[in-house]
Formats: sequence, C-alpha cells, structure tokens
Amino acid sequence: VFYMYGNNPAVLIKQLLKAPSIEKLVEIRNRADQLVYNYLKQEISMVFIADMITEINDALIQRAVEFSLEALEESNLENPNLDFAWLSLGSEGRGEQLLKTDQDNAIVYADPPKGKEAMVQKYFLALGDKVVDILVKCGFALCEGNIMERNPKWNHSLHSWKAKMKEWLQDHERESIVRGTIFFDFRYCYGNRDLVHQMSASLFE
Repeated sequence: VFYMYGNNPAVLIKQLLKAPSIEKLVEIRNRADQLVYNYLKQEISMVFIADMITEINDALIQRAVEFSLEALEESNLENPNLDFAWLSLGSEGRGEQLLKTDQDNAIVYADPPKGKEAMVQKYFLALGDKVVDILVKCGFALCEGNIMERNPKWNHSLHSWKAKMKEWLQDHERESIVRGTIFFDFRYCYGNRDLVHQMSASLFE
C-alpha cells in the first residue's frame, strides 16, 4: 500500500532499520514528521497515515533496541541470554499514533532460572532505560505516569506478567482498571513473538 503514494515511507523504514547511529535515527524520524504533514495537506486517508506511522515507529524501536543491546554488551552487566519481547502499549499499541506522543511501553522476558531473578531483572531494566533514552532523543517524551520499560512495574518475566494480568482482571480498584486498560492493548514490536502469544493466550483464557 505504501507504493500507492510513492516510496517515501518504505525508504524511511529501510533507512531506520539500517541507521548507523542514534543521531541518524533522530534525523530520519524527524523526516517522517514532515511526511505526515505533507500527507495531511494532501488529505490522504487517516487510516493509511496511521498505518504508515506505526510501521515507521516499529522500525525505529527495533533499531533502538539493537543499539541498546550492543551498548549492554560493552557494559559490565551479565547477559542472561534469555528471550524477551518489547511491547508497545496505549495508542502506539493500537496503531493509532499520528504525531509523536509520550511513551507507553513494556518488556516481557522468559522466566529466569531460580536464583537468577535479580540479575535478570537488572539487565532488562538497563535495556529498557537505554531504549527509552533513545526514544526521548527521537522526540518521544517520557510518560508522566512512568508507564515505561525502565520502570520495574512494566518490566517482568512471562510468569510475572500472567500473574499481573490476572490480578488486574480480578481487582476492581481504579488503579488496577487503569493499568489493565493501558496494558491490554499491548502489541509485539521486537524480540520473541511467542512470549507475546503466550501472554495473549493467558489473557483470553
């Protein structure tokens, strides 16, 4: 569908996925904003624009995670070598964004070996922190409610997320309802897709 309106979106996505630096990510993502502005002036379908921005943001996130993983390899943190998935939440999870908003994201990782829980959590919180910082540089503001993967409340193992979702569904307190409403729009963006499928299956069950 991108080629119906020219190849600019496809080119931007390809450039994002191959960006050699964070600075280049910033430059390319800013060009996407200009593309949105041009399409709005041309009265291009809002559905098409939203789909385009979702694809562009997904490519940005994928490259941001890759940069962050590379940075962690050069750090002193032990790599747990566990599968994980990066989740988009809220409007980004629903594919409804047009302009840059604040961030809503989370991480799910495979259940760690017994006794390694603290080490694994520390690693994935560090990963979340780096990705969030890159997205800030690209113009996505920090979430005022701290619904981000750098927050331990939004960075869990698969087993822990299943327990959290069950708790939110059974608890009628306002905070649980709000958190569930935001989180249940989760969408896979990077990593092991099977982890997300298992979360969805658990939620629907």
